[in-house]
Formats: sequence, C-alpha cells, structure tokens
Amino acid sequence: MPESSEGDREPPAGQGGFLGRAGHLLRRLRRPRSRERAEAVLVGKCTVAAGVSWFIASDLMQAMSPAFAPFTAVMMVQATVYRSIAASWRYIAAVTAGVVVQGALGFLAGPAFTTFLLVALVALTLSRWPALGEQRTYVATAAFFAFSQFTMATDAAGRLQGLVEIVLLVLVGCLVGVAVNLLLLPPLRYRSADEGVAVLASSVADLLQDMGVRCRPGTPAPATPTGGGGAPTAWPTWSPRPGPGWRRRGRACG
Repeated sequence: MPESSEGDREPPAGQGGFLGRAGHLLRRLRRPRSRERAEAVLVGKCTVAAGVSWFIASDLMQAMSPAFAPFTAVMMVQATVYRSIAASWRYIAAVTAGVVVQGALGFLAGPAFTTFLLVALVALTLSRWPALGEQRTYVATAAFFAFSQFTMATDAAGRLQGLVEIVLLVLVGCLVGVAVNLLLLPPLRYRSADEGVAVLASSVADLLQDMGVRCRPGTPAPATPTGGGGAPTAWPTWSPRPGPGWRRRGRACG
C-alpha cells in the first residue's frame, strides 16, 4: 500500500491553535462512530430532557422547586437504555427513603436543629445500603432538601405537600429522562459485539494517528561535536509531552 503524503495527513489536535483544534473536533464529529459525536448526542439529549422536565414541573405542575425534575432527568440519560432504567428505580428508592426519613422525624420532632441532626444520622446510615448502588448517596441529599422544604412551609398541610412534591418531581424527571433516552436517538453503539469492536477500533485509530503526527521527528537540532572528536551528532526534535486529551481518550478506549 502506498504511503500517504504529507498533505494527506490529518493535523494533530493541538496544531494550529484554537482554529486547528476546532477543525479537528468538527472532523471527528462528522464521523458516525467517533467518541466526540457520541458525547455531542448525549449532551443534546440531556438538554432536551432538562427542558421538557422543567416545562412539566414549572409550567404544568407549578411546583415550588421545579429544579428537582430537570436535575433528575439529566441523571437518567445514560449511555444505554438499560443503565437509565436501572439507575431510575434506584434513584427513586433513594430519594423516597430520604424524604420518608425527614417526614417521619420532622412531624414527630418539628423543624428544629436537633431534628436535622437526627435526619442526617439516619439518612447517612441508609446511604450505606449497597442495594441502592451508586444512587445510595442521594438518600442524604434528598433528606437535606426535604428538610429545607419542610422548614419553609408554615403549616402541616404545606409541609406534607412539599415532601410529596419532591417525590413527584423525581418521578417526572425519571420518566422524562428514560423516555428521551429511549425515543430520541437511542444509544445503539453497544447493540452488538461487532458494533462495540468497530467503535473501539475507530477511537484507537484516531488516537494513534494524532500521536503519530505529533511524535513524528521534526527539524534536526543543530549539530553538536562529540566529546571524542568524532562526527557531529544531530538529534531529531519532537514534542515529548502528551497532546491535548491523549490520556482522557486513552482511558475512554479502555
């Protein structure tokens, strides 16, 4: 196979300053199997999920704290639909546990500082429950937010409404996040072993191409005489430091 000429080579990611890096990124975004394109699709889906859930929580439900819905929706847009569904039920369980803990202790002891300490103790203990997986830390987070809602309400009915609203907003966010991930450009990059191998091969090839161009010997350094009076020696020069994003892209390749 004939070797490609210098003009056919794709410039490395760090060459040409900002415009060079931007052009390199655009070229990779046009590739169907590139990691950059997959990340761009994920960002777009998260934006849609956040906007839809905010509209439902703020405009339709008139919630006091509508941010819970888009926050949850963005978390549910995962790399695969299976991960979205698995994360959603664990997240719902974790938030519900935190809200129940706060509600039970809050109505029994009132919105006092000692109550908050009890809520924190119980919620942080439950956050060690392995069955909730990575979502277990949100038991304490939900309990703290619920306590804030609880203290802002002026009567028992308002406090109960605020606690129920948190759980409803989380449900809305989970449903919207899973629905967007399933219906809007569903993740297909892991649908088969062949597809996964093709994606990995494309990412590794792009990374090796950037490394080869950047590490290619450049203009030789000025000749320096050797200590023994022999022929002068010239060392090729190249950048010894990793290029922009090499470590991150290498870790993404596994």
